[in-house]
Amino acid sequence: MIVLALGKLKDPRANSALIDLLLDDDVAAHAISAVRRKKMRQAIPHLLALATHSNPFVRRSALGAIKAIERKAGAGLVH
Repeated sequence: MIVLALGKLKDPRANSALIDLLLDDDVAAHAISAVRRKKMRQAIPHLLALATHSNPFVRRSALGAIKAIERKAGAGLVH
């Protein structure tokens, strides 16, 4: 639950902590949820790496987070 709470903080140190937690197999799925919630574009390279994770839930979550983050970024573009 603490990892998810980091996703609600505005402190930039929380973003760095979440990036680090993406590498921890014990909390990777929670960290993915948190970076998705924060729409952290800087997490995309790390999420791409998790797209080949041995755990199928982590793989699906990482791919879903990438899509959500990119969708949010695309919504702000002016055509």
